[in-house]
Amino acid sequence: MNLTARYFSILSLLLLSTHLYAQVIDDIGSREELSMTTVNEEYSGLCYYPVLDIFISILDDPIPGISGADIQLKGFNRSDNSSFNIGFMNESSVIEDDLESITYLEDNYFVMMDERRNDLYFLEYSIITGQMEILSIVSLLSEIPINQNNAGVEGMTYDPHTERLFFTREHFPRELFSVKITLPTTNTDGVIGQTFLSVDLPITDFNDPFYDQNDICEPSDKDASGLHHMGQNYAEDSPHADHILIVSEGNRKILEYQVNIVGNTGMNVTLVGEEFITEERQPEGITMVQDNIYIVSERGCDNNPNDQTLFNEVSLSRYGCTSKLLLKAFLEGPYDVISGSHHNKLNSLRRLLPGQSPQSQLVQATASGQPYQGAPWNYSGLEGINFQDYDYGDDDVDWVLVSLRLDQDVSSTVMKLAGIIQRDGSIRVSDCMALPDGDAFFIVVEHRNHLPIMSPSAIPVVNGVLVFDFTTQDSFTYPASFGQKELMSGIWTAFAGNTYQGDDFNGSDDINVEDKSVWYNLNGTFDLYHEADHNLDGDINGSDKSLWLTNSGIATRVNFSLD
Repeated sequence: MNLTARYFSILSLLLLSTHLYAQVIDDIGSREELSMTTVNEEYSGLCYYPVLDIFISILDDPIPGISGADIQLKGFNRSDNSSFNIGFMNESSVIEDDLESITYLEDNYFVMMDERRNDLYFLEYSIITGQMEILSIVSLLSEIPINQNNAGVEGMTYDPHTERLFFTREHFPRELFSVKITLPTTNTDGVIGQTFLSVDLPITDFNDPFYDQNDICEPSDKDASGLHHMGQNYAEDSPHADHILIVSEGNRKILEYQVNIVGNTGMNVTLVGEEFITEERQPEGITMVQDNIYIVSERGCDNNPNDQTLFNEVSLSRYGCTSKLLLKAFLEGPYDVISGSHHNKLNSLRRLLPGQSPQSQLVQATASGQPYQGAPWNYSGLEGINFQDYDYGDDDVDWVLVSLRLDQDVSSTVMKLAGIIQRDGSIRVSDCMALPDGDAFFIVVEHRNHLPIMSPSAIPVVNGVLVFDFTTQDSFTYPASFGQKELMSGIWTAFAGNTYQGDDFNGSDDINVEDKSVWYNLNGTFDLYHEADHNLDGDINGSDKSLWLTNSGIATRVNFSLD
């Protein structure tokens, strides 16, 4: 078996944590506690609502007189962490004992679950009224029976790729359930499928080396509480698309599983990673947005309880991703020889990056999402989806596409992801991954209107990290082709002017008259995020033509087959 076949067979099978791209939670980074709310109550369950860019959590068993209701949902703006109540249009329809979980489906539809009764509620959110409407209620008692220990459904999540709901029973035993659903529409209720799949979660996965039997606040039972399916975050062809995250309240740990659905008859799970989150008090809900994992905790326990400490212990935490790719490159177009860095006019001056709100109200905003969906890249990654102004940093310049190959040939590509290049050339990627020590990869960086560049040799992984700096050396070259431009002594940049990259990779590796034609047709256009803007300042004019003219005739072989 050759190297390419070896890696693709790994990606298509179990994705064990020793292999490439296996787990998201490996070294998930430091914890940041977000200011949440002044309501002194218990939170349970957490989901992200991309339509409004907010989190929604269930206020579990609210104190009478505070909300004036038996049930309450809380919304949290991701932009500033401010909170607000979400009511129900028909709250009297709810017969609840212990609401525990809520998850987002699609459009404006949600499902909510009661643990003690195992009732599932299909909901629709009205953007006009700011309230939820209960569309229908389905009992799952026959499919997920409740035992004497109140072990009903504690966590719930949805996979948009397979249109399946997933549920966790917290203990006795810990189980994962799944069922296919039909989404509700304007005229029809949601429908739960007939076939429920289930699998026990291995008890050994929930071992807790930090367990202290003398700590009255730490339960001996290590349960499965919150649940999140990463199909909500990754494209269907991503190796992460069939992974789930489970947070355990008892041992304060996140577990990552690969879930394999066998036809419509069976399901199995493989543990691919785990991380302890010992700073959490009583983690109940988990969700993931872009490169961050969010955890909601109940008030938890205090060895010396008092009103003040209990009421201050509700929290929403964010765990960022620790990047395993430390890459640096310069693009000729935005590079400023005086400052020795990129300018960031698309970001700071014009606000034209995907998802940003332009400075001028007369300018049409660029749709959110990484810009490499189309030909010749055809990359379906979800990076940048629902990006808004605050998702970009001050030093962000533009999106690039990063690939890892096993050899120089494009056919050996084993991974792609979109990242954002910074003013200093560093590339910010929003993906955690496990890179195996001892393996080595050719690193490719592509941009919308620059020639692609590739490391001249395979770069080894050291301590789980892949490091390469394109700015200090020439990149891969092939006979009768170029790598990068030495713009100044010792400063290397990718060639600008590669406007038209064609319907296949043959058009992406040279700068010619086709590139000039695209520029010519748009010359004089302002405030546009477009490939013809070679210097990335938001205007298409003679300065962009000058870059093309200087580099016309330059070609690389990065994306050609080298057989």
